[in-house]
Amino acid sequence: GGGDAGGGCVSDEVVIRKLQGWAKNVVVDLNLCPFAQPVVRDDKVRYFVSHGKDPLEVMNDIIREAEYLRQRECEEVATTVVGIPNCMGRFDEFHQFATALEEMFEGDPRFQDSVLPAWFHPLAQWDGTDDDDPMNYDKRAPFPVINLLRAEEVDAVVNSGATQGILDHNSAVLIEKGIRTLRELYADLDAIGR
Repeated sequence: GGGDAGGGCVSDEVVIRKLQGWAKNVVVDLNLCPFAQPVVRDDKVRYFVSHGKDPLEVMNDIIREAEYLRQRECEEVATTVVGIPNCMGRFDEFHQFATALEEMFEGDPRFQDSVLPAWFHPLAQWDGTDDDDPMNYDKRAPFPVINLLRAEEVDAVVNSGATQGILDHNSAVLIEKGIRTLRELYADLDAIGR
């Protein structure tokens, strides 16, 4: 889809408050991610704002944050949410970036067995869906986001069976909530700091 998302000059504090609101009021409260609830509840999420104005600057910030995550104990920082307010507001551009990032991480011996990137974007849209399809909210966030996950935590959750049926579950939850409620949730996030 077209259009630009995010934007303007927002302070780091406001970006982080919006991302915290998203993590709690969307991801945890709608139970969209089996990893999220304990780490959000126990305050083990690191929020970082990338000021990168182009994809290369953002990539460098993400690599630094992935290194930071690797050097910390899981009890201290379980996952890192990198907010990207100044760059890649167009979803197609961001999606290309996120795909390249995944490939880079898979090929980098520092990260291939330790850190996995997941992405979210305000204009995320699954192929073959309309913009206002509730399912698109499975991958939406108030800003472009790269979420750095610990590979061993992901493996543990997958092996526990907790991710089985997650897409079906999310689809059912999002359709039940409906587009109006989802838009209101995001409008509330948008209003933070105004």
